[in-house]
Amino acid sequence: MTRIVLILACFTSLAAFATPTGAEGSPYLKGRLQGYRGLYDFHIAALPSRDMAAADGVLAWATADRSTGKFDLMLPPHTEQVYLVGQLDLERMGPRLNGSMTFFLRKLPIQPQSHLNERLLFDLGDMEMAFITRDAGWSRAIWLTIGIAVLIFGVGFLWVRRLPRSPAPSRTPIEPAGRWLWIVATVTTVPLLWGIGSEAPELLEFTYLHEGLRPKNILSLLTDPISSELSHPPLWPLLLRMMAAISREEWWLRSLSVCAHFAMACPIYRLGAAAGGRRMGLTAALVAGLLPVTFYYGRDATPYALLALVSSTAAMAAVEERWRLFSATLVLGFFCHYTVAVLGFSIGLALFSASIRGDKGRYRRALIAFGWVCPLPLIWSVHFIRTFLASGMSTRLMSLDYLPDPGFAEYVTYFASIVLGVPPEIRIFAPLPLLVAGVGIVWLWRRHRVLARLAGLQLLMLVVYVLFVHAMYMSFAAGRVFYAYRWSSVFLPAVAVAISAGIHRFGMTSMWLRRSTLGLMLLGFLIQDARVITTPQRPGQWQMADRIQTEREAEDAFTALPAVYYAQLMNYTLAEREPSDLLAWPKWVDGLYGPFHARNTTIETLTRHLAFRRIWVAVYDEQMFGTRKFDPSTSAHQIEWMHANLEPDGHWDYPFLSLYRFKVPLDAESFWDKLGMARLDFSEEMTLFRYFPQYLHTQETGLIRSATDTKIRVPAPPSGRVNVMVSIELMLGRDATADDLSVAGQSLRFEPVVGGGRWEFNTTPTGPFIEFTVQRSEGATKDQRNTVIRFEAE
Repeated sequence: MTRIVLILACFTSLAAFATPTGAEGSPYLKGRLQGYRGLYDFHIAALPSRDMAAADGVLAWATADRSTGKFDLMLPPHTEQVYLVGQLDLERMGPRLNGSMTFFLRKLPIQPQSHLNERLLFDLGDMEMAFITRDAGWSRAIWLTIGIAVLIFGVGFLWVRRLPRSPAPSRTPIEPAGRWLWIVATVTTVPLLWGIGSEAPELLEFTYLHEGLRPKNILSLLTDPISSELSHPPLWPLLLRMMAAISREEWWLRSLSVCAHFAMACPIYRLGAAAGGRRMGLTAALVAGLLPVTFYYGRDATPYALLALVSSTAAMAAVEERWRLFSATLVLGFFCHYTVAVLGFSIGLALFSASIRGDKGRYRRALIAFGWVCPLPLIWSVHFIRTFLASGMSTRLMSLDYLPDPGFAEYVTYFASIVLGVPPEIRIFAPLPLLVAGVGIVWLWRRHRVLARLAGLQLLMLVVYVLFVHAMYMSFAAGRVFYAYRWSSVFLPAVAVAISAGIHRFGMTSMWLRRSTLGLMLLGFLIQDARVITTPQRPGQWQMADRIQTEREAEDAFTALPAVYYAQLMNYTLAEREPSDLLAWPKWVDGLYGPFHARNTTIETLTRHLAFRRIWVAVYDEQMFGTRKFDPSTSAHQIEWMHANLEPDGHWDYPFLSLYRFKVPLDAESFWDKLGMARLDFSEEMTLFRYFPQYLHTQETGLIRSATDTKIRVPAPPSGRVNVMVSIELMLGRDATADDLSVAGQSLRFEPVVGGGRWEFNTTPTGPFIEFTVQRSEGATKDQRNTVIRFEAE
């Protein structure tokens, strides 16, 4: 019995020893990279802080297994939280924080104790293949395009040969709308002009404008790789470029959408009137013009109002068999946005289904029309296919900024309510417009089957689209979601026709039912439309810019959260629409530096740089129809860090934007030890970063060592020490001469040392910094292996 007790005690002791208890007993953080193929090494660093230049450095490194994507990080005891940084080792130089493809696996910290028995998943998608695709030639895309062309035209030719020829039927005359169509178009468009130029461009508007203005010429715009990776065809950026040549005022750039919204009333009327006469046509035009999504984009410098016009015109041309107009419209639309390819597919499917038991001659004529549509998009696809994977990678990396998934039911009902025009506060009634549209499709089936097929398929695609968007972001955005209302605009004209048909059908039963249905739907539309024109819809950037320009001081800097694309937008606004560089590479302009952003570094690392006295931080929080575009938690986390590590100096709130100002602390105590000694060693890459003002946006000390001139700025010693001796030692691998190094404005004492030399001078700080520029000879710059600068204060 005693032996059994002893054995049990031993096992209990061993189990207690082996069982994880806090950070001391669980030094591992386990993870796995999904989508990683092992084409390049992938290194993972665990950081204690988002400041990469922090003195405590990297807690642990790991390299993912190339076959499984798994990695294990051994963390120091008592580690409460870590930030995981991934580095795709494209240069094959081993683990380093200043690699060319370095990014956070998660933007918020991870608590190891919460994942003791869990292997965390990090989704990379096709990141490696995206880089290979970027560097690859065009041959595969060309062959793929040729194959698609042979398939389409070969099969299409066989079908066309089998179909009978028949003359096009005479067009059924459309009852003229008279002045009422002008009244409807005017009533649905004029409100869009209210305050149309009062707000600075939001992110999506700027993205299209950026694409149009950045390339040097029109030919460059057509083949611009950045535009391709954003999956935007070139036509809309080209139109904005032409308009911006006259003026970059917001009202002017948005006026093109106003015109498209006004013109949409005509084809929508013809579609409705083709089946139900003048009253139904006017109802369809009214519904289409006031649907909240089409209404919003009717005053926006993006192509989505034009897409609604393209969609309605293409449907009208197909119904009326105006095939030249049909072909030209689809080609035009495709080069505005790729969703028109889906639109063309839905129209083709409707015509195909109509031809099975109907007019084979119509189908033959439609096939020939599609034959005219295909060549230009097929040629363009050589350019598009080549960059599609890279576009997916950009979306994957950006997904860290998207909103957490609120749940399938919440997402779908909210999305559907906005698209169908039901105020989100009562989104429980979102199925009602679908019910009305369904009744309309059934009624159209008896009156105009081609139009019924067109409207029915696009209504179905709208429903599928809402479901698809959620599934797509679940699969490709690591469980994050984005409310992309704008992509539905290509289906909404047909939905408006279906809704008007349903209302018209109700009127055949009861005039009261017709009027009440129409009135309730228009009331829901107008509630949201009124918000669009009476309340701010875009960040208050002009107010922000006025504040910064009025109160700026020398050596101020600025940046934007949550991501780099907002830094570009902020720069455009601060430069009053005329930035010297639309890509917004950080630079000094009249004593103001920026926009600095996280390019292979972090905002936190850059905000501690001693080249700056103060930092302006703009936190964007764009919203649309009551939903945020991006997750505010990462920006809040970064602002919290800045409050703890910088000196708060002001805070202002504007619509969808908060502006903060911080003073950069000198932090002399951490630089100087108790004996008044300090040291800079060029081999210590990260911790030295903030002391080299002309290398503000790089952590590569290799660049610092390779330059003949290096400007240095360090905090002056604590009070009471007025004299500082500076010693600069060069390791060259050879004997140095006095001429190998000089310091502007200083008389140096030179002493040769083994494999190099030492230069000394004395200085008396007269301000908060010690500043000087080290100038090396070309020979010393070429031969140097390291530089050590020592400071001794007396």
